[in-house]
Amino acid sequence: MDLKPLVTLLAIVNPLAIVPFFIHYTQGFSGAQRRNTIWVSSFSAFVVIAVSALLGLQILEFFGISLASFQVGGGMLLLISPPGYGKTTLMEYVADRLGLIFVRINCPALGHSMTSLDPSTAPNSAARQELEKLNLGNNAELTVYAIRNGLV
Repeated sequence: MDLKPLVTLLAIVNPLAIVPFFIHYTQGFSGAQRRNTIWVSSFSAFVVIAVSALLGLQILEFFGISLASFQVGGGMLLLISPPGYGKTTLMEYVADRLGLIFVRINCPALGHSMTSLDPSTAPNSAARQELEKLNLGNNAELTVYAIRNGLV
């Protein structure tokens, strides 16, 4: 049995990250109201996933969207989603399946004005350490936007 689709789905949906939101938004609910909320939200998520799995390509074709465009758009949404939604876990999984090395960089340590990937130009030791992980040499240049907001 291939578990790859299940692992990918769990990495994207990340049910554990939703628990604090559920607890917060259902604070004043009775036990019956919470169970009803769980049932409705779980059923809704199942229907969306099932329809997407069964009719996704036909829906994209109806709206004239290519699969490649949809994949790029989905990737962009993953990049700009807030912390705790499984972006790093998903990227680690994809890199592993493709035989690539995944290097996690602490972008806030670099700072919002950092434009060079040369460790010798780093403004502090934390930034220098993150740049040394990349090991790109002295000539690589990159303009980094919105580091403070988690966007790269």
